[in-house]
Amino acid sequence: MPEFVALALDTTGIRKKGDQIVEIALLVFDDKGTEIERLDSLLRPLGDLSLGPEYEHAPPFNVVAPLLAATIDGRILVCHNPTFQLGFLSGALAESKIKIDNLACLGLIDLAYRFGPSDRRLVFCLKHFGLWQPEMEEDLERQAPILRAQAIEKLTPRYLQLADYEGLSLADLGVSGVCRLSGFSSLGGGEKKAVLSRSGAHRIVSGGLQVLTNNLPPAASASIASYYQKLDEVLADGVITLDEADALMSIALSSGLSRLQIESLHQKYLRDMIRLCFSGGVNVAPDSPRIAEVAKCLGIADRELKEIINQAQDSPRSAWSIYDEETSKLAGKTIKFASAPEASMQGRRLSLEEAFASAQKTGLAPVRDLRKSLDFLVCNQSAFNGPEAEAARKQGTQVLIEPVFWKMVGVKVD
Repeated sequence: MPEFVALALDTTGIRKKGDQIVEIALLVFDDKGTEIERLDSLLRPLGDLSLGPEYEHAPPFNVVAPLLAATIDGRILVCHNPTFQLGFLSGALAESKIKIDNLACLGLIDLAYRFGPSDRRLVFCLKHFGLWQPEMEEDLERQAPILRAQAIEKLTPRYLQLADYEGLSLADLGVSGVCRLSGFSSLGGGEKKAVLSRSGAHRIVSGGLQVLTNNLPPAASASIASYYQKLDEVLADGVITLDEADALMSIALSSGLSRLQIESLHQKYLRDMIRLCFSGGVNVAPDSPRIAEVAKCLGIADRELKEIINQAQDSPRSAWSIYDEETSKLAGKTIKFASAPEASMQGRRLSLEEAFASAQKTGLAPVRDLRKSLDFLVCNQSAFNGPEAEAARKQGTQVLIEPVFWKMVGVKVD
């Protein structure tokens, strides 16, 4: 049995010529309803439309079209109302020079007409199969596309089961083969990959950023150090996955960071990176490929990038020295190391005593036991999710992965 893709979208209107898709959700799942992957993003409309500041940072459809095509290709689409949804999707793909050679699609409205209920709205379909929950919205058609896509994901296996009981195949339901699309590049290994996070940020990372991210200054405060560390990992990776996007969101939520704070952190992160370039004698312009890629990753608009570059150029202080004041806030806080350091400096592995000394220079007080009043526990990669780390989190201690500690205390390691 092929995999399925639940499709839901929002548009600026009902005209296929003139109106645009402004939000889209794709959920890939199997015939049992097990989710495999998802794409969920706002889309920035072209022209002078003003739908709110959140759309300004979103990618336009043509940028994400290859990824959408790659997600649909070789699978069966499932929509609530195919006539409306596919009309917009095929038109938008065509504008991006992507052709649908074979369309394989199930329409829930058609399935409801065959198998029930008589009221074919999503909420009544869910109630028909006993899938509706009290916390669900009554009017799903007016909710975010991701909620509608989740409803489609739940309903499809039930309708397929009814069809199987009646001896009906996918072909009997009007589905011929799987979707085939052409005119887009495959997302093979080593090529640039674009991935949408659920926050709507468009990320394109081509690799080669590790030197920059490894030399960025420590986080302005320990509470956001883990978020910056995850950004370092993502940007140095070359590919961002949905799991990485989820990890960033989880860190932000656990740190109590609002959307505005995240946007500020992203701007600050990029500003530090540009300062680092200037301090190394590298000139940066808005069209510098490496910086432009990072800006897209962080959801920073072109006009904001120009302003950030100007700010970094006007105040080219050392990207490390500007944190001296913040580092002083660590004075008096307790810290414990779960194991000996894994970091090295100039090829030599650092000792636990050197880690203690670095902590003490910033006013931190190293301890050797896991006490309730402990402020920080430093772990290497293997211990980060271990029993001691979990015990520390339960009592309110902030757990830092080791690279975050070195940045926090201002020590540059290999």
